[in-house]
Amino acid sequence: MLIKKYHFYKIISKAIVFIIVFLVLSAFFLSFLIVKQILLGKNEIHQETVSKIKRTLRSKKYNRTKVEYESDLSNYVNSSFQNENLYSNSITLVTAYFNLGSFQKGDQEVYTPELYKKWMRTFYSIRNPVVFYSDSQEICDYFRTLRQHLPKFKTKIILKERSSLWAFSIEKETEEIFKQVGYPKHYPNTVVPAYSCSMHAKYELLRETIITNPFKTKYIAWIDVGLFRNLAQDKNPIANPKKLKMFGLKLPPDFNEENIGYTEVHRRNDDLLPVDIVYINLVWVCGCFFLGRMDVMFRWTAEYMEGVEWLLRKRLMNTDQQIIYVLANSKLIKTQIQTYKDFQGHSWFYLGYLCKETWLKDKTFENLVKNLN
Repeated sequence: MLIKKYHFYKIISKAIVFIIVFLVLSAFFLSFLIVKQILLGKNEIHQETVSKIKRTLRSKKYNRTKVEYESDLSNYVNSSFQNENLYSNSITLVTAYFNLGSFQKGDQEVYTPELYKKWMRTFYSIRNPVVFYSDSQEICDYFRTLRQHLPKFKTKIILKERSSLWAFSIEKETEEIFKQVGYPKHYPNTVVPAYSCSMHAKYELLRETIITNPFKTKYIAWIDVGLFRNLAQDKNPIANPKKLKMFGLKLPPDFNEENIGYTEVHRRNDDLLPVDIVYINLVWVCGCFFLGRMDVMFRWTAEYMEGVEWLLRKRLMNTDQQIIYVLANSKLIKTQIQTYKDFQGHSWFYLGYLCKETWLKDKTFENLVKNLN
């Protein structure tokens, strides 16, 4: 009887041990599956966020659709910068050319596609990574040849149909505003609707670039094709490479990373109303070059695009330079704009040249240190 009980308890003990081992292994395996699912889930969340972002960027009515996704968009971009070690301190430059044909600029000048192609030659000399957008395959190919001497990872060229952009979806509405009786004629700002739309496209294309951040940089800047027009060669730089000096752009001195940097052209008058700024064509900061940290720029571009929609409802429209002035005076933006001003008369392009000089000074110092060593 005792022997039978002993065998019975022995079997029970083994069964208990087996059950415990089974439960431990099951728990371990289940934990593994849960962790794996969480990781996959995060990836799926990011993929879904990217998908939402693309839908928002393609939207014809940004202001009406952005509410649903803006939180996700901001969280996505902000989370991308939680580990700053993954990003270099370089500045990604974003630029674009949309073929609007020839148009009058100001009272006397005429801007042509050939003139813009000449200005593009300066990108031959710029070392920074560049994202270039255009609606012209010919221009994309031309820009590619200008950058072919640089490593391929320094340039990303994107053929972009205007019809795919929110900025050009408001072209008809902009045209109707310009046709209002008594609306002022400032060439091309309030005369050529597509020109006004192309100015808004800067901010939309910056957002698109920030989402992908193809060069994994911490900072981003918009740069007009004509920013360094004074450095453009009359002849194609590919045929005269030795005559051109390479240069880059670095953050300007005393730059606050929580701000967006612009060149101040004229002193801002806080008392001016939106209609005054738009109708008189007033300028506070230049839209040809501005920069910031990726996440700050992402927030700023959203505020700008909201501002465009706000002005459309008021039946007012001009370029980004007037809109920024209006938004600042109307206290409709949270992003701080940090201005740089040149007191020697080169006011419009000052910040771009300051970033260039900063790069050259740092390069000279680096060479000096190398020589000393």
